[in-house]
Amino acid sequence: MIAKSFITFILIACAAFAYGATERSPFQAPVGPILKATVKINVISSPDRFNPGSIMPGSTVKVGAIVKNTGDQENKRGQIYIRYAFADPLHKEPNSIVFETEKEDLPAILPDHTSVITFSKTHTWPSVFDYLRDDWNMRQYQVVVVVDGQESVIGHSTIAVSASYSNQNEHNIQPPPEEGDQPVFPQPEPQGSR
Repeated sequence: MIAKSFITFILIACAAFAYGATERSPFQAPVGPILKATVKINVISSPDRFNPGSIMPGSTVKVGAIVKNTGDQENKRGQIYIRYAFADPLHKEPNSIVFETEKEDLPAILPDHTSVITFSKTHTWPSVFDYLRDDWNMRQYQVVVVVDGQESVIGHSTIAVSASYSNQNEHNIQPPPEEGDQPVFPQPEPQGSR
């Protein structure tokens, strides 16, 4: 009986500690603005005329960002852009950047609000040869914010190439979703569903 009461006490204490760790006390100092971004890919044209929305080598795409302020204060205005470059700390190496969008204005975003930023510059999805030759597997889409001359990466997404050989032209390139992010590409249909 004592052991059961002790275990119950321990479980209640752990639950209270976990709840306290996730809730912000009114006595805690303000955190400030915390921006997090998800990369969004939009297909402009695809070489696969039977699956016009699929992303595959040779597809023309536009990138965008969904930016959320997870902090407790509004962020400062600045600029935002997306680049496809080596991950930190190699992002400043020569020839690191394969693609870069134009810079757009970053609006002030209230806490727990989101803003969708779109860019007009397009680029062509790499072929498997380009992917290997230019080390696309070592690079990532990076959402970069510049505020008061300070550059900061607030989100990133990598590209993974998979190839399957079938007679259904399902050779799509899909990035793995980031932890907590929703996939931005349509999921492939299971084999035999057509």
